[in-house]
Amino acid sequence: MSAERLSARCKELGLNINRSVLANLENGRRPTISVAELLILAKALEVPPVELITPVDHADIEILPDVHMDPWDALLWIGGKEDPNVDWIRVHDGQVREWLEAAARLGPSGPPRPPGLGPDPMEHVLEDARRSMEKRLVQIRKTMRKLGIRLPALPAELRHIDAPEETES
Repeated sequence: MSAERLSARCKELGLNINRSVLANLENGRRPTISVAELLILAKALEVPPVELITPVDHADIEILPDVHMDPWDALLWIGGKEDPNVDWIRVHDGQVREWLEAAARLGPSGPPRPPGLGPDPMEHVLEDARRSMEKRLVQIRKTMRKLGIRLPALPAELRHIDAPEETES
């Protein structure tokens, strides 16, 4: 993408970054970038922001002044690899995604089944799996509360799993 097109895209996204600023960033004449600029540039380039910080195609990057690191190690550090809170949030997110996928497979009732066949046995299996996932999510959220981790918001379809006395204000 040309610097001119990138500048225009950034402006469309809500932050005006002039072409000259982009040129100065690219050739090192401007050594710093704001978080807002980083996020807008990542969105405009359609890459995760961390790719702009830790280009994994390099052998070594300067992650802090005079601190060089392997880009994969830098990526893990920036992503919170050593932070147990981040691990719990990832587990929570994975469980929510699994539940949503199961709910999508269940979907609304399909065409009526012929008389005498009874309910679709697959619906029963998926519903049991969904209930099991809800129980695991309840336990994950209880553990996160005990650890003092701020709970991620639940999608509307799952808000029922937080007991009224445990729901955050």
